[in-house]
Amino acid sequence: MKIKNTRLLPLILFLALLPVSCVTLSEQWFFYPEQYTDLPAETVSGLNAREISFNSFDGTKLTGIIIENPPSKDYLIYFYGNMESVKESAKRLFFMAAAHKFNVICFDYRGYGKSKGRLSFDNLPQDGLAIYDFVSEKYKDKINRLFIFSQSLGTVPCTAVGAQRSPAGIIMEAPFTSAKEAVPLMTESLVWPFKDIIKLNASDDLVARPGQPIDNIKKFTSPLIIIHGEQDDLFPIRISEKLFNAAGSKTKTFVRLENTKHADVNIFEGRAFEEMSGFFTLHKK
Repeated sequence: MKIKNTRLLPLILFLALLPVSCVTLSEQWFFYPEQYTDLPAETVSGLNAREISFNSFDGTKLTGIIIENPPSKDYLIYFYGNMESVKESAKRLFFMAAAHKFNVICFDYRGYGKSKGRLSFDNLPQDGLAIYDFVSEKYKDKINRLFIFSQSLGTVPCTAVGAQRSPAGIIMEAPFTSAKEAVPLMTESLVWPFKDIIKLNASDDLVARPGQPIDNIKKFTSPLIIIHGEQDDLFPIRISEKLFNAAGSKTKTFVRLENTKHADVNIFEGRAFEEMSGFFTLHKK
């Protein structure tokens, strides 16, 4: 979950004038929807991309993209991070389809892209489950293995799916444990003196919401790999390690990326690419 620092900057500057400041953040601070009408639907390097949509659990229409890799019968659902969208994630989506030989499916969250409705932490887990069930049913005659990939904010729908379904494998990039633990850590990357004088807390309604990632991941049965940057400037790697240790998966791997922050995880080459390639090779069998 990437947080738009420019939105917090005026608040931080104001609070810096006070001796000690403590701010409670509600969910409105966490979502940055981007609307557009032209999803990246084109054929690239033999991949066939087209728009897809369905009605979620409460009838809200979600729109996204499927990138078909015709020789492959393996599918991957991609849950992106905050300040992202299908369009913003397009380079990654096409790469995952081509390099790892997947049919990749990604839906925009409510209020993002062409998807209807308004996103909240209440409907995000349910939409994740609805997306997984839609893909499983829609492509049931084509799917060999179905994987899940999540990035930051995508931790929420991903862990809901992992707790209640059994995908062939789950890949999590820069995840977090819970609102209660993650929000106060958002100021760790600030320079002195802001780091010491500004304190953030999640609102009571965020903290009280059931199905926090740290609770859901205990119910995982699918193979799991977590990838996290050692220099993550939003969610310190220690909370990702805590999430990993709590995971119920019998087969799990933790990947630490040197000199890597929250928003610059490189899945195109190097350690992350190699670890994912090995994970997919093992669990596509």
